[in-house]
Amino acid sequence: MPNPNDSTGTVVEPVEAPETGTPGDDEVTLLRSRTKGLDAKVTALQASEKAALERAAAAEARALELAQAKEGGDAELRAELEKAKQALSASEQKALLGDIKATYPETFGVLGDAALKMTADQLAAAEARFAGVAAGELETPNPVGANPPRGAAPSTKAIEDMDVKELRAHLRKFDISAMLGTD
Repeated sequence: MPNPNDSTGTVVEPVEAPETGTPGDDEVTLLRSRTKGLDAKVTALQASEKAALERAAAAEARALELAQAKEGGDAELRAELEKAKQALSASEQKALLGDIKATYPETFGVLGDAALKMTADQLAAAEARFAGVAAGELETPNPVGANPPRGAAPSTKAIEDMDVKELRAHLRKFDISAMLGTD
């Protein structure tokens, strides 16, 4: 067969590979074996990845299911807990109101349930105020006149007990013209 690239026109005969036991056959067999091993590894990795994805999806579905169940269960438990707290609070208030009624009867008679909001000191002060007041006499008395009553005059120190500043201030209160007799 003539070589199309050869300008001399010589004929090149193809070289035949030996039929068996040649180094080329061993390489092909080795490469085919390696390819089969790699294909098996890839298949195993794909199978394990698929299994992992399935497990993750199942775990996520289970977590979502538990979360939904938990929300419903929590709401029921919270409602029950709130109901128990309210019952306990009501019984505590009744007991506290009974204690106030026994300890401060006048205050309880006047203020009633409002006494729950007061401290022990306030209750004691209110009891002292209400001790002599009947239940209907809570109105403040009106003053007798338009002018408020005068208080007691402030007591002054004796002149012997005053120091110089106090004595000067005391003397300034007096009208000098009245002392001298001039108008």
